Amino acid sequence: MKTDDLIRALAADPVPAPPVERALWPSLALGLAVSAVLFLAMLGPRPDFAQAVETLRFVVKPLFPLILIAGAMYVLTRLWRPGSHVPLWAIAIAPATLGVAIILELIALPAQQWGAALVGQNALKCLFFIPLFSLAPLAVTLTALRRGAPTRPALTGAVAGLLSAGLGATLYALHCPDDSPLFVATWYVIAASLVAALGAMVGGRVLRW
Repeated sequence: MKTDDLIRALAADPVPAPPVERALWPSLALGLAVSAVLFLAMLGPRPDFAQAVETLRFVVKPLFPLILIAGAMYVLTRLWRPGSHVPLWAIAIAPATLGVAIILELIALPAQQWGAALVGQNALKCLFFIPLFSLAPLAVTLTALRRGAPTRPALTGAVAGLLSAGLGATLYALHCPDDSPLFVATWYVIAASLVAALGAMVGGRVLRW
């Protein structure tokens, strides 16, 4: 059987619940639990957490990685099925929402403070801990996706990386004292891109069939 014929046959197979769907949620829960333990052991919530939750910036900050998680999960549900349309627009919702927050920040913040808000005080910690807290979710997600039949393994791995980075960034946001959208748009995005690149590299190998 030719590869194209096999893809069409798999796409037409009326299996109601592919094994990957049954494995992904428990796997993500396990990966998140491991990352949460690491987070609590190494960082924990910021010291002024009780005061920070009363500020709009802090409350909104985890919103961006949470939207990224939802978008990446939606895309993954299509990528693991051969022949399915891949709605990559879903991933663009998170950066679009962040773009709106940046515009509002630039309006509200004096121009002389833009640079300091962007650089922040914890850029290196952000670049280290977000990928670190993403490793366990990425590993279990790629393992679960091996039960599917993705025809674009590198892209699937990259989206799995974005999903995992969203989880890692959500945890790190509970500790990070840099609340400006300018900081998030710079350092969180760089960290997420690193995890996506790792996911593409590993996924391109382990998800190939």
